[in-house]
Amino acid sequence: MNAKYFLDQLKNNSSKRAQQSLDAIYHVCLTQLNNGETDFSYSTISRIGQDKGVPRAQSIRNKSGEKYQQLIAYFKKEAENKNPKKLNRTEEDWVEKITDPTTKILVRQLIHENKRLKSELNEIIPPNSLIEIRDHRSDDGNVEKLEDFERRALESLLSERILNKLSLSIDSMGAFKDINNKIVFPIGTATALKKCLKNL
Repeated sequence: MNAKYFLDQLKNNSSKRAQQSLDAIYHVCLTQLNNGETDFSYSTISRIGQDKGVPRAQSIRNKSGEKYQQLIAYFKKEAENKNPKKLNRTEEDWVEKITDPTTKILVRQLIHENKRLKSELNEIIPPNSLIEIRDHRSDDGNVEKLEDFERRALESLLSERILNKLSLSIDSMGAFKDINNKIVFPIGTATALKKCLKNL
């Protein structure tokens, strides 16, 4: 299935606005592919196409943006097939010096996992983003504590009962994932909630 045919399939039964967004994403992704680029993250595609009608990265991530996700995934796969991922020269040199086969495999897996996690992190917090950290103090300098009902609300989000009811799980990075292992709430959500409960 070629890219144009796949695009036409996605545009079927879509609103006019969605069709225009799909066309915009298609042209940005096609340019990326033709230029030999391998970065097809939502934030990158959105940034490049912001003046061409491409939706914001968050809109692409939303459930309503599933068709956008499918189109970008198609081009990402095409790019991987065109430019198979390889370790960079420096990494390859030192990994190849490992004599134990089992250790070598584990190291390669760790490098791959590290790249995957970095990619996920860049989806949530694009590189060079400014992260503003505030302390939660009122004008008189006192820390604002959670009300009881606010605390119960946060605690419920971490409870097994709610997680099971919504078919969610929390991974080691604090992200909430659904039954398909897709991130619903980003990395750090669970740990942030726990810190709020502990400190507020």
